Amino acid sequence: MNQIYERMLTALKVLTANVGEGWFIIMEEPESEFFVQFAFDEGSGLVFDCPTMSFSEEEMARATRVMQRFGIELENLSDDEFASFNADIGMDIEKAAQIGSSMFREVFMFSDNTPFNIVINC
Repeated sequence: MNQIYERMLTALKVLTANVGEGWFIIMEEPESEFFVQFAFDEGSGLVFDCPTMSFSEEEMARATRVMQRFGIELENLSDDEFASFNADIGMDIEKAAQIGSSMFREVFMFSDNTPFNIVINC
């Protein structure tokens, strides 16, 4: 059983069951401070966002491979070094949990029982 996936899925269910414009959820491992986040937009549903400014070269390479599986590309919205992986997910919370748990397990290399914080801001 994938505990990271199950925890993320449960949190995303809470978020989408109690939706409001501008709501978001952050899932962060507190020691490394690696995180993924999802915003909620009433018009389009969940929006995945994972900033990459603190990624090492190896983490960036792993992230690029993992995100390509989901059809997500790196976006650089300015001329500086700020870039992130972004994607509209809609209301597919299973896909959102797959993306988030894949980042945790395959990019950040956390084990399945790694504790992480979930913050829902509404």
